[in-house]
Order: sequence, then C-alpha cells, then structure tokens
Amino acid sequence: MRLTEVITIKKIFFILLSGFLLINLKSADCKELKIAVVDISDISANYIWFQEQYVKLSEKKETIHTMIATEEKEIKALEEVYGKTYDQKERLIKEAEIKKRRSELSSFIADSKQLITKKEEQLFMESKMRIMNALKEIAELDEIDLIFAKDQVLYFAESRLINLTDKTLRKLNGGKK
Repeated sequence: MRLTEVITIKKIFFILLSGFLLINLKSADCKELKIAVVDISDISANYIWFQEQYVKLSEKKETIHTMIATEEKEIKALEEVYGKTYDQKERLIKEAEIKKRRSELSSFIADSKQLITKKEEQLFMESKMRIMNALKEIAELDEIDLIFAKDQVLYFAESRLINLTDKTLRKLNGGKK
C-alpha cells in the first residue's frame, strides 16, 4: 500500500469519525451545533507576523550562504597559491591550512543547516500556536462548537457553515486582513 493511499484512507476515516461525532454530539445535546471551517494555508500565506519572521529567516540563510561562498573562494585562492609553491615545507603547511579550513567549513555548513532547520521548526510551531489560540478565542466568543480545516472537509454548504479564515486573519494581523 502506497503512502498516498494510507493518507487518503486516514483522511476518509477522520471525516467519517467526525461525522459520527457530529451526529452523537447533536443528538446528546439536542441543540444545533455551530460548525466552522478555516483555510489554514490562506492564513499562513497572509499572516503578517509569520511572513515577516520568514523573511528575516530567509535573510539569515542568505547571509550564511554568502559566508560559505566567501570561504570557498578563499580556500580556492589558497589552493592556487600552494599549487605554485615549489618549497616542500611551505606546500605542506598550506595543505594543512587548507585541510583545516575545509574541515571547519564542513562543520559550519552542517551546524548552520541544523540551526536553520531548528529555527524553521520553531517558527512554524509558534505560528501554529498563535493561529490555534486565535481560533480558540474566536470560537469561544462566537460559541462555535467545532472548527475543521477547509482542506480536510470533502463538502460543506457555504451558506450553512461559518468560514473563520478572514476573521482569524484580522485577529492575527491586528485588524488588517
């Protein structure tokens, strides 16, 4: 069974389970459930704080790439110089220096990749937490019982479900969409 088939089966199971829960919740409480959807990808694409943080992180990545490129050029320049050196002792010294700088550069590349990955994960987690907190506050204020991610719902009647995407964006962006 392919991974996509497993994911599809899990989505269908989630939707069926959600429908079952809706039926049980509605019959147990005998009140009309308020259900909403939210487009998480639209929120992520238009969430100003997230976009600003992502740009800052991208600038840091670019700075690191520039530093790496500069070091690589300097190492190549050293290789050219040592290639023209006829003194055996001086050549060995240059080779050792180049070897050391290459090793340091490899460590720097590995460390910076790990750091950037960690910072990206932190950014996504912080953004997700902020979005979830905003959704929770809106749901409590508007007395909404369930919120689904729009991409996880197979069908919903636009007129009967509340779409919280714009409201959440306004809350997150301080009144701006």
